[in-house]
Amino acid sequence: MNKQLTEDLICDALEGGSNYWYMIVDHNKKVTGCTYLHEIPLRLNGYIAINHKEENGIPKILCVASLKQGWRILEEKYPIHFNDAINDQHDATTADVFLQCCLFGEVIYG
Repeated sequence: MNKQLTEDLICDALEGGSNYWYMIVDHNKKVTGCTYLHEIPLRLNGYIAINHKEENGIPKILCVASLKQGWRILEEKYPIHFNDAINDQHDATTADVFLQCCLFGEVIYG
């Protein structure tokens, strides 16, 4: 898992690619050394809790484990987006697909 690429995809998803469906309901505010929200899930004990804007269910947790799972799923189920990501051809759509892979194991929105 490439840390910088992962941060870039999280940032792209949170700042645009996934804005149509997500809402942050919580995050670990005690993580030190983070300037930006998208850095938190990559830190020890860091997480961002995310729900759909219109749902109040149990939030999905974005953390190191879910990021690793997201990379595996992106490569297996969505190879075009995986190749775009690793070849520095990613965009907001790639970032949205990656975030959904991390949280849901598949694309369910969009």
